[in-house]
This record gives sequence, structure tokens and C-alpha cells, in this order.
Amino acid sequence: MAWEDRDYYRGGGRGRSGGSSGGGAGGGLGGGDVLRRLNAFFSRTLPIGTYLGISVRVNILFFLLPLYFFLTLKWLPPAMRLQYTVQFTALLFLSVLLHEFGHALGCRSVGGEADRILMWPLGGLAYVSPPRRPWPQFVTVACGPLVNVALAGAALAALAAMGQFDAVSLNPLSMWVSRGPSRLVDLVAQLYAVNYALLCFNLALVFYPFDGGRLVQIGLWKLTDYRTSMLWATRVGMAGAVLVALFAIVDHLNVLLLSIAVMGFVACYQQGKMLRYAELDGDATAGEQWKTGEGLFAPDEPAARPGALARWQSRRRAKRQTRAERKRQKERQKEAALLAEVDRILAKVKERGLQSLSEREKKTLQEATDRQKRAG
Repeated sequence: MAWEDRDYYRGGGRGRSGGSSGGGAGGGLGGGDVLRRLNAFFSRTLPIGTYLGISVRVNILFFLLPLYFFLTLKWLPPAMRLQYTVQFTALLFLSVLLHEFGHALGCRSVGGEADRILMWPLGGLAYVSPPRRPWPQFVTVACGPLVNVALAGAALAALAAMGQFDAVSLNPLSMWVSRGPSRLVDLVAQLYAVNYALLCFNLALVFYPFDGGRLVQIGLWKLTDYRTSMLWATRVGMAGAVLVALFAIVDHLNVLLLSIAVMGFVACYQQGKMLRYAELDGDATAGEQWKTGEGLFAPDEPAARPGALARWQSRRRAKRQTRAERKRQKERQKEAALLAEVDRILAKVKERGLQSLSEREKKTLQEATDRQKRAG
């Protein structure tokens, strides 16, 4: 799941609703203060490094995920429950992180910018800014699920090589069929199941910020315009989020799925709200920006660098130009050397006569004459 940085009106500009609600007069600890402190606490993140120029941080709430898995594996013995919790959490973390790197590197490949990834309990957030055109947006979104396709495919090939293909299934409702004869088979089967689940999960949830919702919006953008695509994508997303929430309630109150549905509904609602603010603003320029998707960067946002293909083509052109210039320079040097030699030979003829020339000097004169004829 990639969360594109869509705060188009940064810095308190047009299209945002803001302000603060007072917590009452006096120096007491009001309800607003408590909420702010709780929000500040749960918003804390821990850095785990910078890779390929992309900083990775983990929200402290992520560490609730292993506890959730441990509590849901009640039918397993305690020792095995702990083993599977640690194993599943590690595989999920790695797979989601690589998924987000797929979004980030895909964004960079089309000339966008990506410098941050945040891991949190409901997935990962890749902060990316691809160019506001359908194709760069599509590449940025598609590169995340493609990572899961590659990981699931590699795991499936490994299981087939070990003769344990029947340990998993292509059925999205039953991906992990049975335990294997060894821990290695179990680990590979879990890797397959985690990535297959992430792939289906991200594409099936057709609401922001999941990839399915992003792809719906991009597809509509190709058929209509940016504003219309966003409008319909948010409507479809809110309806989809409601359906997922109802399913989570029926499914023995699946807290994790319900939280994702709520988050998706709120994200789609906020996007629709930004559209309505742009329409009510009355600014023709802003309205046109929402139609095309262009010109919505913050004023201080740097221009996007050329994409990987454009950079490769530019390097090839530069190399060809360099080789051509070197060839021309060698030709000029050769021409200058020939003219100097001809001048020397003519001076020798004038001084000693034609019979004094060697075979090499006669050949040089003939070559100079031929070149002059061709040039004329």
C-alpha cells in the first residue's frame, strides 16, 4: 500500500480546513491536552536506517501487530504459537517493506521523488511524488504489487523444486494448505502466502490508500479527467470501505480488517472534501488544476528529475556526440598533418626538383590531390 503525499495546499493555503479547538481557560489538563499527548505518543516513530537514499521508520504501534497475531493463534501450543508469530511478523514486515520500496523506486524511475517509508500496523506508507500524469502514476502504483508477484513466484518455484507444491494453493481463500515436512518448507510456504495475500489484499480493496483504489482512479483518469476520476474513485472507495467494514463485523469482529476499512473510508472522504473545497473556491486556475492534475505541487517543491529511460537516452546521446566530436577532431588533426607534409614536400620539389622525392612522398602528394578533387 502506498500513501502518496497528496497535501496539495501545504503551508496553510487554499483548500484546507484548519484551526484549533480550545480546551478551556486555565492551566488545567483539559481533554484536548490529553488527546494531543496521546496523539503525539502514538505518532512516535523509530528510525531503522536509510537505504538507497530512502529513510525507513517504524511507528511504535507496529509492535502491537505481533501481539495481535499471538492472540489470534489460540489453537496452537504456546511454543509453536510464539514461533509462528515471530516468523509471520518478520515475513510480513520484510514483504511490506519491499512492497513500499517497489513504489518508491518505481516513482523514481519515472522522474518522481521518494525519500521516506513509514511502517505501521496497517501496512506501509511510501511517501512518493510522481509526475501528475496517468502513466507515471500507474508505474508508481504497479511496482508495489509487482514486488509481491516476484516474491510469491519465487517462493512457489522453490516449493516446486522441493517437491512440496501441494503445500500451498492458488486459491486466494486457502493459500496455505498444510504444514510441510520441515521448517524450511513452512517458511517458504508462509513467504508465498504472505505475498499472495498482500497482492490480493491491495488490489481487491478499491479505496485509498490501497493500490486497488489508486488503479481505479488512474484508469478513470485515462477515460475522463483528473477531477472526475478522483470524484468517482472516492465514491467507489467509500462504498467499498463500508462493505469491507460490514464483512469485518460479520467475520467475528475482525478488528484489523475493520480498522483498515475505517482508515480507507476516512481517506476517501478527505479526498472528496478537498475536491469540494476546490470547486467552491471560485478560482478558475485551481479548478483547472483539479481537472488536469497539473500544477498542484507546493511552491517550494523541486521540479521532478527526468525518468530513468529519459536519463539513459540522454547519456546515449551525450556519448554519441562525444564520439562524433572526437572523430571530427581526429579528422581535423589528420588533415592538418597532411597539409603540413604537402607544404614540406612542395618546398623540397622547389628546392631539389621532382626527382628528389621518395615513393612515400609521391604517394602523399597523390593522396592530397585525390582529396582535393573529391572536395571539389
